[in-house]
Amino acid sequence: MRLTRGGVVQWENPVSPTINVPLQVERRVELRSGGDVPSTLVDGNPAAPGEPTKGFTSNTVKVDVTGAWGATATHSTDRAVEYRHARNAVAVQKTPIGVRSPGSPFDYTLTVTNTGDRDIIDPVITDQLPYDVGLGTLVQFDPDADVSTDRYTFETSGPSSATNPMPTTLGGAAGVTVAEDLDSATPTIGFTFPAGTVLAQGQTYTITFPMMFVPGVVEGQPVVNSFDVSGDRVWDACTAPSGHTAQLLNQNTECSTNAEVTPQRLPSIRGTKSVRAINPAGGFNNHGFVDADACENFLDSDGFAFQSCVPRTMPGQAEEWRLTLTNNGTTPLTRMVVADLLPVPGDETIMAGFVRNSQWSTVLTDAAPSMAGIAGTMTPYVTTAPATAACVTNAVNTPTDAGLANCIDAAGGDAEAATKFVPFDAVSDHAAVTTLLFVIEPPAGEFIEPGAVINLHFITETGPFSVQNADDPQAFNSLTVSALYPRTSDPGSSLATMSARDQSRAGVALITGSISIEKTISGAGAGFVPDDQVFAGTLHCTSAGQAIPDRDFTVVAGTPTVIDHLPAGAECTATETSASGQTSYTATTVIVPEGDDPATMPAILVNNVYELTELEISKTVFSDAELVPTGFEFSVECVFLGQPIALDPADATFTLNDGGTHTITGLPVNATCTVTETNDRDADSVNVEAETLDADGDAWGVVTENNPGSNAVIDRLAPQSGTNSAEFTNTYGDSAAVRVEKELVGGASDLAESLRFNVNVVCVFSDEVLLDETLELHAGNGWGTTLSSLVAGSECTITEPNLNGADAVVITPNDGAATDTGVVTIPTGATAPVLVNVSNRYLAGSLEVTKAITGEGAALYGTGDFTVELVCTLDGDPVRVIDGAERTLNADNLVANYTGLPSGANCTLTETSNAGATESTIRLEGDVDWVDAADPGVSFTVNVDASIASNDDLAQTPVELENRFDLAEVSVTKAVVSDAVDQEGTPLEYGPFEVALSCIFEGEAIDILDGAVRVIENGEVVTWGTLPAGAQCAVEETVNADATETWFEQAGVDPDADSVRVDGQLLEFAPLAAIGSGVENVANLFNAFESSQLSLLKSLVGSGSDRGNDKRFEVELVCVLTDATRPDGEEVWNATYALSAANNWRVDIAGLARGAECTVTETERGEADATQIRVGDVTSNGNVATFTADDEQIAVSVLNTFHALSVTGSTAAAVSALLAALLMLGGAVFAATSRRKRVNGENG
Repeated sequence: MRLTRGGVVQWENPVSPTINVPLQVERRVELRSGGDVPSTLVDGNPAAPGEPTKGFTSNTVKVDVTGAWGATATHSTDRAVEYRHARNAVAVQKTPIGVRSPGSPFDYTLTVTNTGDRDIIDPVITDQLPYDVGLGTLVQFDPDADVSTDRYTFETSGPSSATNPMPTTLGGAAGVTVAEDLDSATPTIGFTFPAGTVLAQGQTYTITFPMMFVPGVVEGQPVVNSFDVSGDRVWDACTAPSGHTAQLLNQNTECSTNAEVTPQRLPSIRGTKSVRAINPAGGFNNHGFVDADACENFLDSDGFAFQSCVPRTMPGQAEEWRLTLTNNGTTPLTRMVVADLLPVPGDETIMAGFVRNSQWSTVLTDAAPSMAGIAGTMTPYVTTAPATAACVTNAVNTPTDAGLANCIDAAGGDAEAATKFVPFDAVSDHAAVTTLLFVIEPPAGEFIEPGAVINLHFITETGPFSVQNADDPQAFNSLTVSALYPRTSDPGSSLATMSARDQSRAGVALITGSISIEKTISGAGAGFVPDDQVFAGTLHCTSAGQAIPDRDFTVVAGTPTVIDHLPAGAECTATETSASGQTSYTATTVIVPEGDDPATMPAILVNNVYELTELEISKTVFSDAELVPTGFEFSVECVFLGQPIALDPADATFTLNDGGTHTITGLPVNATCTVTETNDRDADSVNVEAETLDADGDAWGVVTENNPGSNAVIDRLAPQSGTNSAEFTNTYGDSAAVRVEKELVGGASDLAESLRFNVNVVCVFSDEVLLDETLELHAGNGWGTTLSSLVAGSECTITEPNLNGADAVVITPNDGAATDTGVVTIPTGATAPVLVNVSNRYLAGSLEVTKAITGEGAALYGTGDFTVELVCTLDGDPVRVIDGAERTLNADNLVANYTGLPSGANCTLTETSNAGATESTIRLEGDVDWVDAADPGVSFTVNVDASIASNDDLAQTPVELENRFDLAEVSVTKAVVSDAVDQEGTPLEYGPFEVALSCIFEGEAIDILDGAVRVIENGEVVTWGTLPAGAQCAVEETVNADATETWFEQAGVDPDADSVRVDGQLLEFAPLAAIGSGVENVANLFNAFESSQLSLLKSLVGSGSDRGNDKRFEVELVCVLTDATRPDGEEVWNATYALSAANNWRVDIAGLARGAECTVTETERGEADATQIRVGDVTSNGNVATFTADDEQIAVSVLNTFHALSVTGSTAAAVSALLAALLMLGGAVFAATSRRKRVNGENG
């Protein structure tokens, strides 16, 4: 490249010019010699041709300069260019870390994140499992996990490749391939992915799978698990999150991390159940398995099958159960307790109630259970108690000595086994056992160590049948296990309980098979059987010597019926009901094979035999007449198996005379036939006698006879050797009787019970009077007479000429128009007298009395009984009132009724007791005005209407009765009368007080709503409301706070007069006035409390008393009052008083509470030589005295004694000096004393 400056121009400044020449170059994709341009990536490839270092290329710049005047210069510089590669980096993390529980799976999580600048191609992830020489691989997959569930889950987050993403499914061409090497000394799990799979930049890939510690791992044992990841290039960086570590291995091709977990101290037991069928001829599982494919990996070398591999067994075949118990915890055990609930249909596990859903029951054999695997003892127990019994659960869930003792009776037998566990050999019938219990204990001083494996074995037999109709139905058995273990590893540690837990189950299948039922028919009557006739029967089978539930079936001739799911080896036959109409049948017996192969399926052959029989119909006529009718007509219809039988016309209808018979032949046995007499020639009665008997004279079918009637139904004709017949007997009669009866009706009919009545009866037959007679009816002949010898068809007329005061008469039967005339025709063939009723109507009225209880007090106080009285006269004479004149009403019975009030009676109703109502009024319904219910009441006349057909009492105008109950209230106002105050002049408070109200209403004490007892304070008013007006009430002050005096005051009748005072704590009110009446039920309640007047007096005595004349004295008074208001005592006075010549040496104190306990203290005594305090007649030496303020006037004298002073020169000087000092301190002394509380003498 040549660079020149334009024109011939020289560079003048600067002396050393710099020329920058920009050059842009691009890295080649391939070398000129071929192949990728080598980068700094460590991939084993050589450096570029001619270059010493891989990933670098040398670059030389040489400059030749020619000056303007021909001078030249040359310079070159070498530099290396670095061909860098994209950063290939990954972050790894393995969890969990820390403590984990034995016996339970925990999730291992492998997390790989692409933290580099390029995609990772074809990653490979390998998990290195922890290994111990003694235990092998220290973790395992849950051996009890569902094999149908994937062990691994795969998740991605962050960016993802659009073309070759990380797979999240297991297996297949596009899924994750997992290689498990779990049994070698270097156990691993490898995860590879389809070729070209990309872990994109920033993408995170997570693999999770559950594992658990293997049995034998001990508490605190480190279990270190690591994994590594490799890719398409070596790693430039390998990191882990905080708290984790990572490292590069194998020349940076692998990035590895690890996680350490330690087992915690925890008990755990893995229990597995397996079973094998015992071949009586030797060996095991001779009938194979329900699903052989399901037995892959679930059948061990000893023939024991694990769920879901299920051996097949014949009914009664023995199967051996194995219970494998592994201590997969980290703690040694001192005892295991295992319960095994034997299969029963619809069963559940013992503790959690998981559904096992067994379809049949196993039977425990007499073979004793056994144990293998450890030294020690296994003691088996059994119970016949149901699964719901308490001990079935408690025995296994409380493995302590005390817990087992509650549910194990070591000396028990069959009786005790019904509720508890007893030793295995203590029961007489092991077939009755429901549950086994195994108590396993190591030798003394030893343990069941972690990793120990115990096998228990016992034998049952397959039950005879299943409750489920299915191929090879199954019974399932599971185990429940608990244990005792030391709480700590210290010797002598106390024991803890591992609660019971239901564990693994295993199943056994009962082999089933099929048989068929084939139907054939035969006999002379087989032609009557429809081609599509369905035959019903019952299959009876005996399996393993035991009858099993019957199975109903249906079958059609020529088409066998297959019955599946029968226990193999069972012996079966069939029975059939008579519903198919056969005369007889036979059935063969078969043995149920295994399976349902039609080629080998046995058939029960059931053959029905159908025979023919005949039916005979006969006629008999019974009558006194010489001639009887002839030509009685009959019809016959027969049905067999639901199909009508086509009879010969001469058999379908025919006639018979007296003594005649008709026989129908060729009928199938068990047909149903109906014989009907279609024309009985007007017989008075028809009697049918039918029968169907076998050859021994026993009933064959069922006969239905319509007596009296004209047909017979025989539902099953007997065989020819028996009898099928129907005899019809027709009877005629020609006489009847008439009976005439008197009836007195109506509410007043009792007034006619002593009267006699005449009734005329005239009977005509063929225009001839057969009877004309007057009957006298009365109580003496029972109000009735019977007439006989009347010819059938005769017509009679009945009348009554005198009604004896009745309002009307009705004779029945009649022609419907003239109801007072009876008309009757004697019917032909009557078997009982024809009744004629002569009914005399003595009508009456009824009265309804309706009570209304009103007023605000009705609900509470209108609940008593009210009495009303009805008085009636008829034609001026008193007349009875049915059920008495009085009626009682109340709130629950507001209506009273009177019945049977004679027509025309005059009546008066009054209220004789009003239950304390404020006001009681009465009226006839519809009246405007109310009148006093007691006097005069209401009066009315009873009116009836004979034109009304009913004999019921006619309702009179109702009476309305109203009782009003008003409410009242009582109020009491509290006032305290006292001049007692404290030192500030504030009145003292007294109380609280308590008052109680009591009331009598209608002679009974009533409850006071919201409480009879009230608390009241000075100036308050208490009011008792919702009281009945008119009640007698009294108020009593039950708590008066120790008042000196108590009294009530009420306003007088005259409002201008003084209040009326009632001394004491009880006040009786006048009958309470209603609210709103203008009169109030009120009172004032006063309580008086006394006080004392106190005088404080100062006296100066002694030879030097004049020394105190100019002195100032102070006295402190403190009083405490203890009373009902202040039961714990309360200070009611506290003051200090000054006494001096200025207040004439006296202070008067008024209003000191009576009864207060007081203390007087002279606090400043003016340099007196001595002090005395006199209260009344009591003198106290010193400056303190106490007294009780129990008098109206109290005087307290404080005496100060001063002695005369003898003054010398020196003494005078000293006194003068002292006085001078006191003068100088006067201000301080005054300031100090002024802080003390003072009250001047005048105010106390």
